[in-house]
Amino acid sequence: MNRLKLNGDVGILHTTYLDNKFIDAEYKKLLENLVNEDEYFYTVYALGEWSALKESGRIYKKFSDKNIIEYVYNPSQIINLCCDFNYNPMKWALIQQENGDDIVFDEIVQNDTDTESMCRELLNKYPSASYNVYGDYSGTSRSTRRRSTDYDIIRNTLGIKQENIFVKPNPQVIVRYNLVNWRLCNNKGVKKLFVDKKCEHVIKDFRRVVYKKNEKIEDQTTNPDLTHISSAIGYYINYKYTLKELLPSKISKTV
Repeated sequence: MNRLKLNGDVGILHTTYLDNKFIDAEYKKLLENLVNEDEYFYTVYALGEWSALKESGRIYKKFSDKNIIEYVYNPSQIINLCCDFNYNPMKWALIQQENGDDIVFDEIVQNDTDTESMCRELLNKYPSASYNVYGDYSGTSRSTRRRSTDYDIIRNTLGIKQENIFVKPNPQVIVRYNLVNWRLCNNKGVKKLFVDKKCEHVIKDFRRVVYKKNEKIEDQTTNPDLTHISSAIGYYINYKYTLKELLPSKISKTV
């Protein structure tokens, strides 16, 4: 369904997967089934309408009390550590997986801190745990004042291998928001992202983070304490889940 729109001397060609003669039947079916998974994904990836953004009001609209549960930490399972590197406050989320669900079971929150101090607190709480680390791509940067990146500090302090740190360039924020919403509750009413009731900062973010007026970013003016921990969770979700199969991503970049 090629469509050419003329605007003066400029032509805009709008194509969709139906115009791609190389697409395989499996991927075509996946795109068409997106209508049952998430309206945003279907509108963007199947219909090619990239301007169809959810930009008003509460960002995490799919979060409800039904996403809040009681969960007992399983010491035999790996902890997925989700990091954001805002320093005041710094907030990290801890996730375990169970039967395909992601469960935020704890949070580490400190004011006026640094990455090493956060790691020390994490080790105090879970000294024998194994970790996979996900987070903000900005943590890969070095500055003139320090030779180590945030991920170098995490790797050295937690004593984990390079292969246990997973990060890729941050997506457009609107993509991250909608991926999190899709895990919170898809169009079939299936919930795959849950939060333990003791994680008050995560719950507060999911309930209160809103869009900045007429923009596609979070509003941090009314409450700058918000957004950091939900962003950390979003980096994890964005890394683990992609459009292809809507299953854990096979595309990875370690730092």
